Amino acid sequence: MNEQKQQRELVLVPGAGQAGCHNLPLTRAVYRVAQVGFTFCEIYAKKDCQPGSEHNLRWPATTQDPDKTEPTTRITPGAKWLFATVDTAKVGSWSCRLSPG
Repeated sequence: MNEQKQQRELVLVPGAGQAGCHNLPLTRAVYRVAQVGFTFCEIYAKKDCQPGSEHNLRWPATTQDPDKTEPTTRITPGAKWLFATVDTAKVGSWSCRLSPG
């Protein structure tokens, strides 16, 4: 969200198409996360995918997908992931995987 409370998307995120841990150039306040092309991703408050700083996210829509029925730190593909306990959260890094593990 910008200063006028308008939604803004980070479209050009370095490393967005590659698996592994990636830092955002700057820590950002984020309200929604989209995940496309990976088995799962984890979103971190701290840089370098620091263990213990994982955010819990939730899927706000009704779904039969068992991976989207409860808040989780491992988000599966989809564009509606919201933070489980806050409207926006500081994000410093993220890690995505192509296979379970």
